[in-house]
Amino acid sequence: MSAEDLGRRLLREVEEDGLDQILCSLKAFNYAGVPSYFGIQALDGLLSFHGQAGIAQAPAGRPLLNTSARNAIPKRPFVEITSAGPGQGKTHLLYYMTALAVLPRTHQGVMLHGKGSAVVVLDTDCRFDVQRLAEVMYHYVISQLGPSFSLSQPADGVQSPAARKSKIIYDLVQPSLSHVHMFRPRSHASLLSTISSLPTYLFHSTSHASINRPLHSVILDSVNAFFWQIRADESTARLSNSRVLSTNEVYAGLAQQLADASRTFSCAIVTTSWSLSSYSQTIQGVQSMRPSLPPSWPLTSTLRFGVRRVPIPPFPPATSIENALAEKRRGASALNTGTFEACKLGSESGEPFYFTITKAGVNMEVVREII
Repeated sequence: MSAEDLGRRLLREVEEDGLDQILCSLKAFNYAGVPSYFGIQALDGLLSFHGQAGIAQAPAGRPLLNTSARNAIPKRPFVEITSAGPGQGKTHLLYYMTALAVLPRTHQGVMLHGKGSAVVVLDTDCRFDVQRLAEVMYHYVISQLGPSFSLSQPADGVQSPAARKSKIIYDLVQPSLSHVHMFRPRSHASLLSTISSLPTYLFHSTSHASINRPLHSVILDSVNAFFWQIRADESTARLSNSRVLSTNEVYAGLAQQLADASRTFSCAIVTTSWSLSSYSQTIQGVQSMRPSLPPSWPLTSTLRFGVRRVPIPPFPPATSIENALAEKRRGASALNTGTFEACKLGSESGEPFYFTITKAGVNMEVVREII
């Protein structure tokens, strides 16, 4: 075989790929399997059961470099949290998830189980309170430091409990909050524009402090914020015989933009929504809620679960005055604490998990005690 023939044969074996595919393959080779994405054992368990170690899709027309890379790159979760109305624990669950995402993994040798990442919050309902997020974050840090840490005990040259609390906030909470990027769109068009501009914003090194951190999640609270505005625009266009996108098409476009953002940043998508009914169990044992959004949503949702506040049971019949007073005190304590239940919707619902919301913060994976 001549040198020219050998060269032509070798040239035919060369595969051409873009830099994005090379980096994608490198990420696949370095991916050793992440057992916990959100850091919430029950939620991560649902994701694992739901098959979230899925396969990421390469851009159209550009296959991954090899089969092992194609099978190794994880598809990030798309989670929807829904409830029958406000006050059911959705936003506090978001606070807890955000705190775990932006806190560091360790602090002074103590495991905090944080992800050391950044989070984008699309607060369309204008209810995401940064002050409350800081309280939830501080409460979580104190709980992770354990019984050996006490605000009343001097350490590191800091004497007063107030000063020690300020030191924790200064060292951990405040720097972590700088990696929460909040946007408050005022219309659906503004929401779409914000999502599409995220690469420009996040990849610009002088705009924020998270340039060296991965993006953990894009949180949309909530999907329903502009629902009636979209419906009104559709009705007005129908009356005037003009053409606008239908509600179904609008939400399909939103789902696609969120999926594109997840693929661009290799991050999770977490959304909240409200349902037309509280969740109930069918004869087959399947948990379900009547959705308020069109059929095109959730187009790409991989895990949908409902949350509700666990109701306080009424007094049983023929209760004595003494027992009623005791139950009243017990019920008041339960109301001040607030126990909430989260359950996966759809087939193979599985066991629900519980969490409590107190003035101090959020406690996950608690035992159901008040019922």
